[in-house]
This record gives sequence, C-alpha cells and structure tokens, in this order.
Amino acid sequence: MFYGLICADEYDTERLIGVLSFVGVIALSLILLFVVFKNNKNNTTVLAYGAICIALSFGLSLINIPISLLGGSITLASMVPIILFAYCFGIGRGLMAGLIYGILQFIQSPYFYNFVQFLFDYLLAFSVLGLAGIFFKIKNVRVSMILGALVACLARYVCATVAGLVWFYAYGPVDSLAVFGSTAGMSAFVYSLAYNAVYMLPETIITVGVIAALSASKQLLHVLPIEDPLRKKYVAEATEEGSFESEAPIQIDESVQKESVDNSDDSEQVK
Repeated sequence: MFYGLICADEYDTERLIGVLSFVGVIALSLILLFVVFKNNKNNTTVLAYGAICIALSFGLSLINIPISLLGGSITLASMVPIILFAYCFGIGRGLMAGLIYGILQFIQSPYFYNFVQFLFDYLLAFSVLGLAGIFFKIKNVRVSMILGALVACLARYVCATVAGLVWFYAYGPVDSLAVFGSTAGMSAFVYSLAYNAVYMLPETIITVGVIAALSASKQLLHVLPIEDPLRKKYVAEATEEGSFESEAPIQIDESVQKESVDNSDDSEQVK
C-alpha cells in the first residue's frame, strides 16, 4: 500500500488528495466541535494567557531562516508558547489557540493554491499544536511535556506533507522552484515528505530541546498556570520533590551528638 502511494499515477494521486481533503474537513469540524462543547466557559485568565502565548509564537516566527520561496522556515522555537499553553490549559483550548495562530500566519502571507492546501497548511497544521497536552496523565512531568511536544511537531509535519502533496502535484517539483532542483522519478508525495522534513526536522529538534530545558526547571514548573487537577497534582509533586531534596536535613553522627551532650553536662557540673 505504501509503495502504491509513493508511486501513484495521476488518477491515484487525485483520489488520495480527495480522501485527504475529506478527512481534513472532518478533522477541522471535530476540532471546532470539541472546542465549543469542551470549553463552554472561558475566564479572563485563560484568555489573557492565550493571547500572550499566541503573540509570543507569532513574534518568534518572525525570527526565521527561510527554506525556499514556497514557504517553510526554521524559526526561533515559535511553537513552544502554544505547546506550553496546551499543556497548562488542556487540548481543547490548545487547539483553539493553535487555530488562531494559524490564521495569523495566513494573514501574514495570504497565498495558497486551493482550499485543501489552505486547510492543511494553516488551519490544521497549527491547530494540532494543541495536542501537546495529550499526555497529562503521565506522572513524570518532563516526559509528559516532551512527548506532547513530539506529537505536536509530528502532527504538524503530517499536515504540511499533505499540503505539499497538493501543491507539488499541481505544479510539479521542478516547476515549483523548490530546494531539491531536479527530481526525476520522484512522486509528489515523496517530494513533499523530503521538502517538509528539511525545515520540520530542525524545527522539531529546537522545539523539543527548549521544552526539555524548560521542563527541567523547578522554578518554571512552580509558576505554570496549570488548570487540570491531575496535571496540577503531578507538577506540584515534582516541585515538592525538588525542594525536599534541596532542603534535606543534615544527618549528624550519633557519636558526635553524644559527645557534645557529655561536654555540655561537664560544663554545667564545673559551674
């Protein structure tokens, strides 16, 4: 089956794009329904943190290394604020924050080939960053955050690959002025996998590295505005364990302690 996908002829590729577009519309609809019914109450604190994280992600995305004229760039850990927001406030709000961030990315450079490419390149590609909060039941906070970041990056890579499939199928890898130059014998699917890996692989390494460093900081974990009770409990336990280790009582040897007591008794008798 996989061989059939990467070596698909024109009819097979068109059918694949049709199926993926249908799946994308269903996925976006489910995201919106999940957000509406899961988070029917929003307080000022959540909205404020969401706005800050979206603004931070957008600002960090402006510091980038472009890959080609077609888009795709290595940024200064621009996904990290959205991932942290999803970890603190849950998947539903994380999906919505990612969706808003994706719309802002489109407004920044409003260009797309068709609705399917727009759906996967902007709406879904950034919405799935909200999946970073999916592992909140893992007690090890650091593992939970790192796995969440990996899933979010992988989901974005999948969406970007689908968008690239639509683009490269329409224009052809050579005519698209992409980074690999001549691509004789390479299908649009394989070309999209390779093209998006060029920037998503280093972007993932940067993102996961920053998340790993932040999750190791007890001070940061202590101030995270976590809402989920279970996640809050695990983070509290992690911070308490760290403080307990640093403030452990000094063990005094029993012989030394006994000698000090005897000396104090002798000094009292002399008096």
